[in-house]
Amino acid sequence: GDVYPIQVGGTMTERDVLTVALVPSANNYVRALADWAYGSEAGFLPVARAWLASHGLTSTTLTDCTGLNPQNTSTPTDLIALGKLALANPVISEIIDTKTVTLPVVGTINNTNQLLGTVGIHGIKTGTLDSAGASLLFSSRLELGGHIVTLVGVVLDGPNHPTIDAAIASLVQAARAGFHLVTLARKG
Repeated sequence: GDVYPIQVGGTMTERDVLTVALVPSANNYVRALADWAYGSEAGFLPVARAWLASHGLTSTTLTDCTGLNPQNTSTPTDLIALGKLALANPVISEIIDTKTVTLPVVGTINNTNQLLGTVGIHGIKTGTLDSAGASLLFSSRLELGGHIVTLVGVVLDGPNHPTIDAAIASLVQAARAGFHLVTLARKG
């Protein structure tokens, strides 16, 4: 995770804080947001765990708010469901599709998702830990015969981001090639 400057006594919109947290993975902003909204990480965790349970994400374990603790765990199934929930939120969906933005105090920040804008990729979130390797929860919009199909997937524990990015780009291209329009019936 990254650390970006926070101005003592300064103010930012909640959207700007989310942007710094999600676009370049500024973990100190995630912690500041949890402290602001719930008083502390200890106040945030039970609420977050209850939210996960209410959405059926029972294979996800949170031990901190930043995701830096290697004891945070999840499964591909839960992560894909979480990705779909993120895409359904218009504010989050727009933030995770942001390549570069300039914000007060922080300056210009760049998205850590190097696939953004290629092969239809429009999010969702990178992750990198020494203990868990390189990961990417991704979404791609595929246009097929005038219809948009959104593909959501995740790659976990990769050796590095360039390697998993190449694999994901190939996967998305193969998925696109595998979709076909089929006429089930004709009028009459």
